[in-house]
Amino acid sequence: MKLNQLVTAALVSAAALTAPVAQAAFVIGSASTTGFFASNGALGLPTSLVSTLTAFDVDSLMSVGATSGDLMPNGPGTAFDFSFLSAPQQMFSFNGFSFEILEWGAVSTTAFTCDGGQCDDAINFSGTGAVTGNGFEATAFTMGWSAQGSCNEDANQLGQCGSSATASWSASISATGVEVSTVPEPATLALVGLALLGMGAGRRLRS
Repeated sequence: MKLNQLVTAALVSAAALTAPVAQAAFVIGSASTTGFFASNGALGLPTSLVSTLTAFDVDSLMSVGATSGDLMPNGPGTAFDFSFLSAPQQMFSFNGFSFEILEWGAVSTTAFTCDGGQCDDAINFSGTGAVTGNGFEATAFTMGWSAQGSCNEDANQLGQCGSSATASWSASISATGVEVSTVPEPATLALVGLALLGMGAGRRLRS
């Protein structure tokens, strides 16, 4: 194949990879998800439950409810372990959709306290990301996530958990119907680079 044919092929391939797909729609809908932590070992015992955590070891099985729009119907889903110290990370999947966090929002906590033999704490934060699947375009979504923990206070070590430690989490998800900005993948950039190099080489040969 001649040099100009290679250049043309590379340019066509690069254009095809970078061109937007106009036919697909964006995801619109909302859902609420709930679940539990994998075990008590995933908590900050004995002097906290969830408020001091930065990494979250959650049970993979979660419940999905209050669904609307494209995210319907209600049912089971899958939750993934995550840390709000890094992104991107996959958070959930259900009904053929996958939810990946791209940016975390502010974190707020309710400190661990014990009162009347009962200890409690909580943590809340937000995030934005991309939902993909079912032939839709990658769509921006927003999320509010919270966890609450409780336990019986240790009668011999006040201010610490003694028994019956439990923790659960919940999240509210809203798919906004808005496009997620993307950066060209390395393969696409390589094809564009190859085409530009080929064009330069062609000019040098002609000169």
